Amino acid sequence: GSGDRSYIDDLVINGLLARMYLNANSLDSAVKYSTLCINARALASRAVFPNIWIDASTAEVIWSVKFEGFNSAIGANIYDPATNRSTFRPTTDLLSMYDQVNDVRYASYFRSVPRGAGTRTVLVKYNSKQASISRPDGIVNFKALRTGEMYLIRAEANARLGGANEILALNDLNTLGGARINGYVPVVLAGVALQSAIAAERRKELVAEGHRFFDLKRTNRTVSRI
Repeated sequence: GSGDRSYIDDLVINGLLARMYLNANSLDSAVKYSTLCINARALASRAVFPNIWIDASTAEVIWSVKFEGFNSAIGANIYDPATNRSTFRPTTDLLSMYDQVNDVRYASYFRSVPRGAGTRTVLVKYNSKQASISRPDGIVNFKALRTGEMYLIRAEANARLGGANEILALNDLNTLGGARINGYVPVVLAGVALQSAIAAERRKELVAEGHRFFDLKRTNRTVSRI
């Protein structure tokens, strides 16, 4: 049912096919299967979106891998900022991509915590389930497929198809931006600029969900490490 997205059903299969066809460069099929998911499961509202990441809502979740919460801090060394042990450090260029005031994803994904005489920003996307929020355990159901990704799959596929499909890609990019950012101003882009904007949006939307390496490989891009 809609309240438990930990089981594989036809919606999950459609989401997996959409992702597979995008990576296989079968763009028409990527559009087809992502559309089936978008039509079946709407984007979360900005008010509800933060609740996805404490397992208080399954809005827009297509498939999640279920983990049980524990009283012990089994995952705290990776994701728990309360003990100042979080070892997942987002890069400054990633953080600078967000509208940190108006984008609901920023406060949902990251938190500034004390460190010595200063502060540091850490990832809290998997910090804690709602029931254990006062004792973060670093364990939250892993969101393997979401409607947000489906919009980005369809946008990228249509942008790469080009021609009249570009306006469809632009509509999806602006729809996702409007769903995530308060006061979002729609953009007008085409060609390489449109594809670059979609790639940037994937980085912001899907951080720490396991996509970055495959995004770089699929689009023949490289990453420079300092």
